[in-house]
Amino acid sequence: MAPDQDDELRRAVETALQLLSPGATVNSGKARPTDHTYSAVVKAISALASSYNDQEPRVNRLPLEILVKIFAQLPTYELVTATHVCKYWRATAVAQVTLWNRIVTSSHAQLVCMLERSGTMLLDVTILGPNLMQDTLTACGVEDWRVGPGGATQGAGAYVLCSVLLAHMPRVRKLCVLSPMVLPAQGSAVYSALFLTPAPQLVHFELQTFGPCTFGTESPLFDGCTPRLRYIAVYGPSLAIAALRHIHGLARLGFTNTLMDLAEDEMSALQHIPDVTLRWDSMSRSSVSWYLVHTPAELTQATQRFLPPTHDLREIAFTESSIRVVHVKTGFVREIREMETEFLRPYAFHGGSVLVQLTVDEPTWRYVCGFHPPSLHEIVDLTIILVTLETWFPEYNPFLPDYPKPPSMPLLKRLTLQRSAQATTPFRFVSAALLATWLRSHFPSRPVLVLKALVPRPDADDAYGNDALLEAVERLEYL
Repeated sequence: MAPDQDDELRRAVETALQLLSPGATVNSGKARPTDHTYSAVVKAISALASSYNDQEPRVNRLPLEILVKIFAQLPTYELVTATHVCKYWRATAVAQVTLWNRIVTSSHAQLVCMLERSGTMLLDVTILGPNLMQDTLTACGVEDWRVGPGGATQGAGAYVLCSVLLAHMPRVRKLCVLSPMVLPAQGSAVYSALFLTPAPQLVHFELQTFGPCTFGTESPLFDGCTPRLRYIAVYGPSLAIAALRHIHGLARLGFTNTLMDLAEDEMSALQHIPDVTLRWDSMSRSSVSWYLVHTPAELTQATQRFLPPTHDLREIAFTESSIRVVHVKTGFVREIREMETEFLRPYAFHGGSVLVQLTVDEPTWRYVCGFHPPSLHEIVDLTIILVTLETWFPEYNPFLPDYPKPPSMPLLKRLTLQRSAQATTPFRFVSAALLATWLRSHFPSRPVLVLKALVPRPDADDAYGNDALLEAVERLEYL
């Protein structure tokens, strides 16, 4: 708009606003504002607003390709918000089917809408049940979701959304269902139908229920029609290994069970899968009775039916509730979660393996420091997960002199100190000076030090402590 036209519009708005002043008009008369006066004001202001909207720069004049690329970077909830900014943005977004095939939702109406807008595109779908907390979503790998007030998602039950999705399973490429609630009868029926629906394009399937679950399947998963399926994680429902026999080339499997409930032929069927995670079903009757009547040696023997031989391990991640091992030759991974692992310490550290990578929590590190197993002499990468640092119980603080001395690790190249997600509050990390002293005493190889969610505690002599810490390591990194 030309400058003289802009000035004319400004004067028209000022004149119109003067007409609204009580007891004043343009000619200083006393006429009261009328409907015509108000209309004139609205018309003048609208004209001025339109003049500004016509000026450069203007965001909806971005090239279509650039705007679509921007939309493609948005998580589901922000993309939906963008469609309500203006008509141009809405028309642009709705017309692009590629924007609507990545679905993360707990809303029935939103799922229906996005399925329609996605046209015939392959679908990547994450369905969230109600009352899921943000830390649960993060732990399950769902980053592009924002919870509502109080930290919980709102929406229909996950099984309700799955019932909508059944008709679209032929074009589903990835499906992740997180359901926190005890399932009603109709929910079990929906999931059972889901297990029996052909999914020829499905590559990744994950179903987690966070509560008692009484349904499962022994029939071929997805009616035996899943030629592309490579990743399965079913936690909660019982998934019989027989249901997977038709699947070839499976790269990763996660399921809920107990070792004593797996037959020998089922164990054999797992041997060719590179990555297998068993989440221990601690609520099952067989699991409870097993712990009551069997010795630790028998528990170890049952576990070794699932884990590789003790002398064939390259990497171990060991905590009080989980164990993850990597086979030295094949690189195959076996993991057991949510099981008391204390009785497996002899298997992990005294079985004849020569480990190169070790991850342990503090209680396990205390055990390692007390027994100095020979399997750790060639460790290159060490991670210690800290849960608590009790200064009034120095024997439980690895950085204090009363703690058992760590085993010799002359080849150590990388040391990671990580704060546990379940760390006690308050959690007070040690000072840089104390950390430097600990490193010089026990790790003379000067490894790269990585502090994950940890910062040295301020000390009276920070300058000295920081310099000493940098001298004790090859490099210091913060994550």
